[in-house]
Amino acid sequence: MLLSVMATSTTAETRKEREAKFKSRVVPLLRTFCFDCHSGDKPEGDLSLDGANSAREILEGRKHWLKALKQLRVGAMPPKDADPLSKQDRQFLSDWLDGTLNDIDCTGTPDAGRVTMRRLNRVEYRNTIRDLVGHDYQPAADFPGDDVGYGFDNIGDVLSLPPLLMEKYLAAAAEITNHVIVANTSPLIKRITAKQMLATNTASDIGGDARLIASSGKLVAQFDFPESGTYRLVVHACGDQAGDEDVEMGIELDSKLTQTIKVSQPRNKPHSFEKEGRIEKGKHSIGVSFLNDYYKPNVADRNLAVHWIEIHGPLGSQKNLPDSHRKLIFVTPDEKVSPEKATKEVLTRFANRAFRRPLSNDEVSRLERIAKMVRDDGGTYEEGIQLAMQAVMTSPFFLFRVEADPIGNFARPLNDYEIASRLSYFLWSSMPDAELFKHAWNGTLRKDDNLKRQVQRMLKDKKAEALVDNFALQWLQLRHLGEMTPDAKLFPSYNEQLQKDMLTETRMFLAEIIQQDLPLTNIIDGEFTFLNQRLAKHYEIPNVQGDQFRKVSLKNTPRGGVLTHGSVLTITSNPTRTSPVKRGKWVLDNLLGEPPPPPAADVPQLDDQTELTGTLRQKLEQHRASPICASCHKRMDPLGFAFENFDAIGAFRTRDENLPIDASGELPSGEKFNGAKELRKLLATSSRKQFLKCVSEKMLTYALGRGLEYYDVCAVDNITKSIDANDGTFSSLVIAVVNSRPFQWRGPQKGK
Repeated sequence: MLLSVMATSTTAETRKEREAKFKSRVVPLLRTFCFDCHSGDKPEGDLSLDGANSAREILEGRKHWLKALKQLRVGAMPPKDADPLSKQDRQFLSDWLDGTLNDIDCTGTPDAGRVTMRRLNRVEYRNTIRDLVGHDYQPAADFPGDDVGYGFDNIGDVLSLPPLLMEKYLAAAAEITNHVIVANTSPLIKRITAKQMLATNTASDIGGDARLIASSGKLVAQFDFPESGTYRLVVHACGDQAGDEDVEMGIELDSKLTQTIKVSQPRNKPHSFEKEGRIEKGKHSIGVSFLNDYYKPNVADRNLAVHWIEIHGPLGSQKNLPDSHRKLIFVTPDEKVSPEKATKEVLTRFANRAFRRPLSNDEVSRLERIAKMVRDDGGTYEEGIQLAMQAVMTSPFFLFRVEADPIGNFARPLNDYEIASRLSYFLWSSMPDAELFKHAWNGTLRKDDNLKRQVQRMLKDKKAEALVDNFALQWLQLRHLGEMTPDAKLFPSYNEQLQKDMLTETRMFLAEIIQQDLPLTNIIDGEFTFLNQRLAKHYEIPNVQGDQFRKVSLKNTPRGGVLTHGSVLTITSNPTRTSPVKRGKWVLDNLLGEPPPPPAADVPQLDDQTELTGTLRQKLEQHRASPICASCHKRMDPLGFAFENFDAIGAFRTRDENLPIDASGELPSGEKFNGAKELRKLLATSSRKQFLKCVSEKMLTYALGRGLEYYDVCAVDNITKSIDANDGTFSSLVIAVVNSRPFQWRGPQKGK
């Protein structure tokens, strides 16, 4: 990890001495032994060491220099084919780098850091759409894959927006709005042709279903309206024009004229004319009348031609509409509410939630104009809302989590809307809910103990399962389980279903720790798990029947914690055998926060060294005979050998290739153990604070969506101390992260 030790506070005198030694001793040593390989535009191993001009600049580039320090300490730098570095110079350089890289003063106001504006990743997009419009948008899985940084796929620096993904967003917005909103809420109830209507005067057929009224008269139809409400009557008509007036058509309800319409279209170009009004439930007569007859013999004849009448409605009826439509379109135009007013109310509420903040008047006006443009072009009210919502869902303010940079060179506290958004995407991988928005609107999220209460509430919500899938499974590298392919001949019981069972066990185990707010050390040594019959048989645990998973005690068994889960044991193995090296490295990286440096390029793989003989343990002992290899293997191998009683797919065994398994080991601290159970106890007790610190670093990285910098060690120290003082429970970890300065503040952009 980037943060490997506790921060220290150094006197000004010591810093002055360190700067003097940088110029007098450090730079000459680096120039002699390092710059040949690690300088310029293409440094070896992508590790450039020639850019620092002071000890302070080395501290700011801490990430690269920590790698160099590790290589220096294990003897891998300089390489064995280069000029040798004396023991005294190696010790001096190691001590100087260690002091410089950990000279972080936490007594003042540490740097809050700055998160790159983050795009919603695939999971966050899908969850946000679900909570925003009530639709689980499955095609989000077809979006291009999200890049991973610092072990997680929610890191702002790597979440780019390629053109292909933008095209996906545009198509998704149209598909989603069409699914959740019915564009025409005035369904056609009945079409009545002119031939089906009763004529009160002479009316002649003119082809098809149309009839011609040649003198004053009307066509009448009876209809039983299903409920009271606003209806739209559509009359399809045209006319024979004569005289100095257009044909006049009247629409009647129960023999009362309700509207007069000018029909200027000639007979060969019929047009639809609409009339809206309230009609009470029950039977009513609808009439279409010809009002201005005109006739001159042998000169001109004015007539009305009617093709059909349609009845739509009731308008705005909530019947047979999806729940999503009723929630989103909560206001519809009628006699009391204009389309403009209804549009503003609907879009303001929707966009405020989508942008996770209140919109300005100008932003709302722009959305209103989009909806009005659709209506002016003949579209329905709902179609206008659809297009405006599509504009919202393809806006950077929706697709990205936007936080304004502070003015000047000083950090600023995030406002309540920004805190609510950080909190919801941290715990739920989704947008804030109504309660968080309410606190943000009232400015009360950080008053009293509201923030702590919100964390506790949110952890109990089902949506907190996102912490398992998106934080824990990435932290523990279990998203790679599906890529594992154990040898089918050696492990015939391993199949896709067993693999799914293994992942289900780990998911339910981690969810139990979150939901029951258990101490985090249960991850290492919890004496329970969740099994079904198939997985219990694989583990040789009796009395578990059926496909249903249930909580099972692991007391008096060799298992406990995630370290003995089939999922972890499988991803830390090779296809044909176990890998103590992978298992030991996994423990160092994910539980202790001390990943070993990568092996030197010229070190051969164990399976390629045919000259090695004996058991796997004996082969590894021969492999690490080299001092360069021994320094790392001395830390990894004992941890991995503790789990040799579990084969490459997690089944328990006592022998390997007919030889008894030796699962004993000794830690660099001198503590000895024999087998996984004793090692787990040591990790959960003597290494407890180191484990809590590692988890703090992992979770702070995930919560912030950025890699940790040298100054974040202060926050990590405070988080670790807070967890330790609160029995190490899961909620204490989350609350400490949320209360940290990096989570609640935003620093300025560097160089501004």
